[in-house]
Amino acid sequence: AIIALIAVSHVAGATGTPAQIFAAGVAEFMSSFGLPVSVGTVFVTLAFSAFALTSLDTATRIGRYMFQEMTTKADGTKTALSNMYASTIVTVGLSALLLTYGYQKIWPIFGSANQLLAGLALLAVSAWLAKSGKKNLMTIIPMVFMFCVTLTALIFVAKNNFAGGNAVIGSLASILFVLAIVLIITTVKTFSGDKSKNQDMGA
Repeated sequence: AIIALIAVSHVAGATGTPAQIFAAGVAEFMSSFGLPVSVGTVFVTLAFSAFALTSLDTATRIGRYMFQEMTTKADGTKTALSNMYASTIVTVGLSALLLTYGYQKIWPIFGSANQLLAGLALLAVSAWLAKSGKKNLMTIIPMVFMFCVTLTALIFVAKNNFAGGNAVIGSLASILFVLAIVLIITTVKTFSGDKSKNQDMGA
């Protein structure tokens, strides 16, 4: 589907921003079904804008929820930063900082973050299978591989960017590395504790 859209955009010969090229290409494709190009361009531009806005809203909400969870104490006690308004201001502020810094500069870390997300998903599935008393070797093996590759990549990204004077990317890579390690350790400790409790109850 992506290759088809690229091909249509190329045939359309559109110029402008990526959004404009995308809209012109899809509109040209839709014209084969009898829809005028002008109408198709407006429709696709509207759909593209709606997708961008909803994605931004979702990312902001998830960021706020995560920040609230991170700043809430283990016993569930709320802190000043876990307040809904304070966490929203921090989330939006950090996003604005990255926007002014330049999203293209943080693009190199996107690949590592994306693969790290896959590793965390496998970690969650492995934990769920273990808690359900089912075999989880089929998810543990790719999880270990994913974490080894991704964490190694983050180390090199942080090292190279710190050496190159790019402290922002280096710091972000370091933060991702530390958070991943903390999450892995927390998961292992949790299920080690559950196993100990189960053994004690069985005895």
